[in-house]
Amino acid sequence: MSALEADLATYYDQEAGERAGRDLQPRRVEHRAAFLDLLVAEGRHRVVEVGTGPGVDAQAFLARGLAVSGVDLSPEHVRRAREWVSTRTSPRCSAFLSRTTPSTPAGR
Repeated sequence: MSALEADLATYYDQEAGERAGRDLQPRRVEHRAAFLDLLVAEGRHRVVEVGTGPGVDAQAFLARGLAVSGVDLSPEHVRRAREWVSTRTSPRCSAFLSRTTPSTPAGR
């Protein structure tokens, strides 16, 4: 993990509690709803969410019947997303992973 990635992970770890409890902006909710409508209309069944945060959008994906996997740079966000999922028995949510391994340049 680069120094920049480590700094970002630390920042997002510190912000995790606030982000988990914050209401989303109405415009973002509208865009997510339109995206969900498109996924359902196309017959999609799975979503991979990059930058899943505490799992707020994953909750909406699950509510629409989509299977969700997520990844985030922040271990605290991943912990919170996993915690939320563990309190529900949804087999449609397969994994929330943290980016903790060194990056590998393309082509190697």
